[in-house]
Amino acid sequence: MAGFVLAAGTVQAQQVLVGTVECPVVAEEAVCTGDLLDGVIGDQTIFAGALSTITIRDVTGPIEPAGIYGIGADRSNGSLTINVADDVVINTYDDPAIANPAQGIIAIVRSGFDAAVDSGAAITVDGRGQPVAGIEVAVFSDASNIGIVNRGSVTVSTTDQFGAALVAQAGTSSGNIDITNSGALDVTTGPGGRAMG
Repeated sequence: MAGFVLAAGTVQAQQVLVGTVECPVVAEEAVCTGDLLDGVIGDQTIFAGALSTITIRDVTGPIEPAGIYGIGADRSNGSLTINVADDVVINTYDDPAIANPAQGIIAIVRSGFDAAVDSGAAITVDGRGQPVAGIEVAVFSDASNIGIVNRGSVTVSTTDQFGAALVAQAGTSSGNIDITNSGALDVTTGPGGRAMG
């Protein structure tokens, strides 16, 4: 799995940004509600203030961004947890013409901090021949810890590539990885691919 970190990238014009009206930040928590159709981004380059939690709840429809990840954050100024309510639906597909991959949820935390995702969402991801993950959490250094809790269904498909429902990538970190799953996982990679739960 070395090198599988797909990573979050530059914001697309339509994504909802942490720190805006749909995702206000109060006491280091962004609570994102309402119409999040085009996805949510919480990168440090978008919102540089203190942010320890992104909570997605009370969404009025599915999160279905065009060709990119559904919920993503790349941070280096503190630990981050992404919480996604059980009634949220995330549908993504990879568009090779767009630089960003199409994970359902991705959390990347750098500089020795911890990263976690707690999700009950129903996630469907179509890699369209690209490497793909339903939920991906990555840290890179020191004793950073990773936590993934999944209660929802995660369905991932692609062809001739790596596909995984839940991915934890620790880089050079010596911290702990804790994955707890009670949801249904379904991964299909087709001929020449590698599937992992």
